Amino acid sequence: GVWVLKPDGSAVTEIVSSDQWAAINPSWSPDGKHITFATVHKSPGSQAENRAWAGDDVWIVNSDGTGLYQLTTDAGPEWNPRWSSDGRIYFVARREGAQNIHSVKPTLSELALEPAARPEPAAEPGPAQPDHPAEPAN
Repeated sequence: GVWVLKPDGSAVTEIVSSDQWAAINPSWSPDGKHITFATVHKSPGSQAENRAWAGDDVWIVNSDGTGLYQLTTDAGPEWNPRWSSDGRIYFVARREGAQNIHSVKPTLSELALEPAARPEPAAEPGPAQPDHPAEPAN
């Protein structure tokens, strides 16, 4: 699961958890309002393959635990998401047998929707926008 707490160790709060799947690799948004993370053994493809060794998909959640939203839905493993200062979330994905760094930029509407207005993750929402390999650094 994903937990948050105050610097003094108080106010420990569980943000995301399940007894059926794991949440790994959490990363804070630059404004501190959201957390991105990867899941393990949550997607139907991962469960069918019994793929407990790699991440499934990338998600975001509000820092108070509301508004869980699925950003990626690719059948291959995706893990280690990191929110960058440009607002993009970079992550590792295995596509067509090769690992590479990909990115997705959540839209303002996805980040600003009230939790009740967000689609339920079980409804298989589409990705925020098509993810693509990151541009190589010069």
